[in-house]
Amino acid sequence: MMLNLIQKKGSRQKDSLPMQQVMGSLKLWPWERIPGWVPGIGGATAPWGMARLFNRWAKQLKLGWSAERISHAEPELILEQLERGNQLSALRLWENGGAHLSNLLHVSTRGRTVYLLDPNPALEQIPREKKVRAVAWEEFLADWGRQTWWARLLGMKNELILYRQEESPDVRKR
Repeated sequence: MMLNLIQKKGSRQKDSLPMQQVMGSLKLWPWERIPGWVPGIGGATAPWGMARLFNRWAKQLKLGWSAERISHAEPELILEQLERGNQLSALRLWENGGAHLSNLLHVSTRGRTVYLLDPNPALEQIPREKKVRAVAWEEFLADWGRQTWWARLLGMKNELILYRQEESPDVRKR
């Protein structure tokens, strides 16, 4: 979804790349997926796999953007990067042990609401304009910071994928 967002941002192209084409085009290494034995999410693409997948497609489409996985990120990084015009995806973990990558579009100026473009398959049938979800900042932080047993095992906490134009300064150089 982020690939299509950035592609449309920089061109007049109306057509989106089908998810099956994007996901099926790259042979991911076994360690780029959540292990299949993890209940509910086994086989899902891990954040580091999504970043590599994005980078491959961005290079192929000559978008001039790159993705970087950031683990153990601080909430301030979200605000800072959105303010700079970069794009972010955050791994939200549910209380039941499931997980989902959500694309962060905006945090309200008062920092009370996060606007997400959610690629959740359950939302596939709703109209396009209703796919943007408003979530309370506190609720987002609780999901994003949650530590399930499998997240702890894989060393995952406060996972972000940062998408930025290649000429942007490196986020870690401050």
